[in-house]
Amino acid sequence: MPITATQPKQRTINLLAKQQEFLESSAKYRLFSGGIGNGKTSIGCIEALRLCLEYPGIVGVISRKTMSTLKRTTQKVFLEEVLGEYGFNFVKKWNKTDSLLTFENGSQIYFIDLENITKILGLEVGFWYVDEAKEINFDIWLAIIGRLRQPNTPRCAFLTTNPDAPTHWLYQTFFVKNKNNPEYKVINAKTNENKYLPKDYINTLNSAYSGIHKKRYLDGDWVLFDGLVYNEFNLSSHVIDYDINFGDFQNWRFFCGIDWGYTNPAVCLFCAVDSDENIYVYDEIYQTNLLLPDFINLIKNKISFDRPVNFNFFADPSRPDYISEFLRAGLNITSANNNVLSGIQKVKSKLIINEITGQPKLFITSKCENLIREFQTYKWTEQKDGHNSKEEPVKVDDHAQDALRYFINSYETTNQSWEIPTFSRRGF
Repeated sequence: MPITATQPKQRTINLLAKQQEFLESSAKYRLFSGGIGNGKTSIGCIEALRLCLEYPGIVGVISRKTMSTLKRTTQKVFLEEVLGEYGFNFVKKWNKTDSLLTFENGSQIYFIDLENITKILGLEVGFWYVDEAKEINFDIWLAIIGRLRQPNTPRCAFLTTNPDAPTHWLYQTFFVKNKNNPEYKVINAKTNENKYLPKDYINTLNSAYSGIHKKRYLDGDWVLFDGLVYNEFNLSSHVIDYDINFGDFQNWRFFCGIDWGYTNPAVCLFCAVDSDENIYVYDEIYQTNLLLPDFINLIKNKISFDRPVNFNFFADPSRPDYISEFLRAGLNITSANNNVLSGIQKVKSKLIINEITGQPKLFITSKCENLIREFQTYKWTEQKDGHNSKEEPVKVDDHAQDALRYFINSYETTNQSWEIPTFSRRGF
């Protein structure tokens, strides 16, 4: 049934800064994630409309996992809010039976659920928009990429979602594996960045959400809910830019935390402590299949022995033979205090935000990607059958965490001072 067109509306779209960044990005694959109420679905729908108007004849898809949620949320936003405000006069026909919208310029949008991958295998499209993308699996994502083959179109896919765990394929694909790939773009928006939300609504959310729930649902962080060891960790508070300049400050101390490995990663964290006992983890080595002599050489190259700087190393005490090799190489190394629970409590104490200064005592530069990733996945062992399990972290993907714990659990027994780099505390 054709839709009766009205007179064109001259409307200005008032976009939030993150929404504008999303529209202006030329990346082939874009992810807009963040807290609730951050305008993600609206901007996804606006981008779908823009592509239909800019590329006459383009075929696009708007999806969610189930048809019921698609109709109730994303389709409703597109047809009633976005199309009703900005593009109604460009529409030729809405086929409700086929969930197909046709524009006057020949562009089309299919509204399709993603419960069954076979539904999409025969399509050939110019764009694909998935709302609440955390609901779909990686196989669906690969199938979508394979459908982006309509000639003379951008052949792009964009996704909007609230965060999930950092183990989710979305986080691994966009934040980790393709972090430096120009074809991928991540935009993360916090709830309170939406200036159009009512103040009382924001105040209600801030009162209702705390801890890990606030991090995920308001700050838009990809964090684990259950059993996270360091639930104090927050990207915006603890991660700073890597902006290093040697020689500007005196009376700082250098340290390294070492976790041995070969099939598992060998890890060295490079740490600095200032005169106020603020800790900066500013660089890392995190590498598998690394022979001990090569590990030593990498470390020596990192610490730049031509500078008037010295280091104390604290290492996993399980390999005294490796410690002896470091000593023979001229590195000042000692066995670390390996009390796990004591070390975890000390790390936690450094992560806590001081009420007076508004700052923690532990900062990690953005160069330490693996340490940052592990902070968001490091879990306690789960309870079984309603009984408390032994209080210890899961021994999976914890190599940088162990190295950090070795250092923090041991460094306060030393008293050396040397030159140290300065750092920018600009947010991550």
